[in-house]
Amino acid sequence: MRLRPLSEQVVVVFGASTDLGRAAALHLARKGARLVVSAASREGLDPLVEEIQAAGGRGLAIAAEPSDYDAVEAVAEGAVNEFGRLDTWVHTAGVAFHAPFADTTPEEFQRIINVNLLGVVHGLMAALPRLRTAGGGALIVVSAVEGAQALPLTAAYSAAMHGVRGLLDALRMELHHDRAPISVTNIVPAALDAAPGVHAGTVAAPQWVAEAIVEAAARPQREIIVGGPTKAILRAKRYAPAVAEGIASRTGYGLRLGRRAKRRQRSEAHSGVAGEGPTPAPFETKGEGFTCPVCGWLKGSALGRALLSLAILAAGAYLVATLVRVREGRLEARRRAASPLGRMKRLVSQAPRLAEEIRAPWRRATRRPTVAERLASAVPAGWHLARGGVRPERGAWSIPLQAAPDIGAAVGDVAERFAGLAGALAGLADDLVARGQETLHRHPGPEEPEEQQPSEDERVECV
Repeated sequence: MRLRPLSEQVVVVFGASTDLGRAAALHLARKGARLVVSAASREGLDPLVEEIQAAGGRGLAIAAEPSDYDAVEAVAEGAVNEFGRLDTWVHTAGVAFHAPFADTTPEEFQRIINVNLLGVVHGLMAALPRLRTAGGGALIVVSAVEGAQALPLTAAYSAAMHGVRGLLDALRMELHHDRAPISVTNIVPAALDAAPGVHAGTVAAPQWVAEAIVEAAARPQREIIVGGPTKAILRAKRYAPAVAEGIASRTGYGLRLGRRAKRRQRSEAHSGVAGEGPTPAPFETKGEGFTCPVCGWLKGSALGRALLSLAILAAGAYLVATLVRVREGRLEARRRAASPLGRMKRLVSQAPRLAEEIRAPWRRATRRPTVAERLASAVPAGWHLARGGVRPERGAWSIPLQAAPDIGAAVGDVAERFAGLAGALAGLADDLVARGQETLHRHPGPEEPEEQQPSEDERVECV
């Protein structure tokens, strides 16, 4: 499947009022694409079109509510009427909502589903027939990591993102069955600023997601994961789902509500004062970041600090021991290489190369001349015979004089190597003799018993 070059594409960016949508539209405009930008409100679209035109591109702004299918249909139709066709549909529209499920009203839940799930459905339904008419294209949807790993206080948002993930997988399989040249790409960042003033914890840079959108519009991609936290969350969900859910349940409240709100809830619970409780409105968590309970315990308690210090000391000791062991190994290798046995092994291993050094000049000297060499030597040979000379006889083992220095040098090199080998063998023999003598001095053999002389009483005179 091949997509048109970006300089020839007509792209619709739905949800261009957010920082992510603006960054994606400007990236595509710099690549030469013709753009149709859309959002629920026209505020912010006209300045974006001016920036696109200033960057050398062509743009058109159309306002449309994601939950209204007729309005989304009008955006796709406007792109075809303005530029003649539709090549790529980029859907970035979405709204974040952080509140406990028990405090969420049916109207609020329905609103999240309508914008984040049905908005994607309406966009794909409007773009798909026009992509088929154009002969192919790309459908790109920016979802969130909540589509794979849900988090607390995001029941409605997680449900919508799970629905988007299933929708894209099913549509991709149907297009594959129909052999339609249309790619379906799911871009998964860690979290996004879905609306002004709303932060979803660890926020992915809009530029990174915009670059992923440009890559998916140029080359078919199935899924693009943006950011290291996203990869870590997805791997934890795949290999240890229970652990991933436990960590999410422990850290989700601090990630969404912020540390101050969490401490306020704890103080109200301990004091017995009934607070107002969490509201279904989004919470401001700018600058809070990810909180790790294990790291907080290690930093806050004396036992945790002691364990952390011991771990650091153990790691340092292991590193020093490893460096010392490596240094001792290198010294031992050098000592073995400098010993007579090591020198002999090194010379024996070089024997094939020495033999090849001797055979090479011999082969060059005794090989049969080529046709070009025969033609080159025919003129002086003919001149010599024309002057009455005698044609020299060349034997099978005759060697040209120009090859003699090479062969002599090779033989001399080999002789020198063999002399070194003989010296190594002599040194090895001396070493073995010295070690044998040292062993004999350390472990002497059993002494022979001295011959006992008979005593005077034992002497017997022979008659």
